[in-house]
Amino acid sequence: ASIERGELGPFRQWMSAGGKIDSRDAKGRTLLMVASPLGHTHIVAELLARGADLSLQQFQGVTALMFAALAGQVQVVQQLLDAGAQKELCDCRGLTAMDYARLKKHMHVQFLLETSMTSMATESSVDGSVSVGTDYASSDQADFSSGGTGGELLIAAASTGDTKQIASLLYGRVCLDYRGADGGGTALASACAHVQEDAVQLL
Repeated sequence: ASIERGELGPFRQWMSAGGKIDSRDAKGRTLLMVASPLGHTHIVAELLARGADLSLQQFQGVTALMFAALAGQVQVVQQLLDAGAQKELCDCRGLTAMDYARLKKHMHVQFLLETSMTSMATESSVDGSVSVGTDYASSDQADFSSGGTGGELLIAAASTGDTKQIASLLYGRVCLDYRGADGGGTALASACAHVQEDAVQLL
């Protein structure tokens, strides 16, 4: 209860009395999982300093990072990532922290998770332009399975907010994780960087 209220004093007393940092409640949540979605950054910092296990999952496979992402707690997400949280972990349904952020349309959390793979979020661009209305789903030029041209087109469309192009590319199953020819950011990162909110919702 003290964790939920953001009270450090009672928590420290409990720890001094022999409490375990990774103790679970009836729902299988650790203290870190309880504090993270509530945005108690000071509690999260204390738990991390005391060695709370970031990789633990509750009964449905949800991690502290997933809880924070679902709640849109940007600062906590940053704390957990800085501490080494594995954003690639999946719950029992195969969902990652990014999926949880997308579920609630937390754009800033999505951007943070997206750009945490690199030290700097970079924009990818392609030469030339593509006319609106092109049927990318059947285009011979788009390599949808591995990214390729299709991925480059998606990044370019995301940066300009061209939702029609994005929808067509997604219909063709373009690779969303493609990072551009220079290994930079994905289409989602590009859309976030250019504040293209409609594009972010599609991605």
